[in-house]
Amino acid sequence: MTTANGAPIGDAIRGDAIRGGAASGGAGADAVVDVVTGRALERQISAKRREIARLRHEMRLREAEMQAQIAAASDATTAATRLLEMRRQLARLIVERDALMDGLMFRPEAR
Repeated sequence: MTTANGAPIGDAIRGDAIRGGAASGGAGADAVVDVVTGRALERQISAKRREIARLRHEMRLREAEMQAQIAAASDATTAATRLLEMRRQLARLIVERDALMDGLMFRPEAR
């Protein structure tokens, strides 16, 4: 089932009142605003969780590689630098996921 504009029901809501179209006395078509429903938000959160899990797995592999280089008395600077960059990326992803989760928790229809 889809809305009048072809979007699946429950994914996004677009209407003259939301757009600010002529029927609502708003600014017109240039003021389009998408309202994301809980289901779409849950999909975004799931995608972030998968990305976080993938990155954590890759970090474990890089850490094992770095430990092997250290054990072999090799220079592990490159591996360590890459691991630190991955940690920064992980921290950013967690902040993004948490922000999405806050949006899901405080949605009016979730209450």
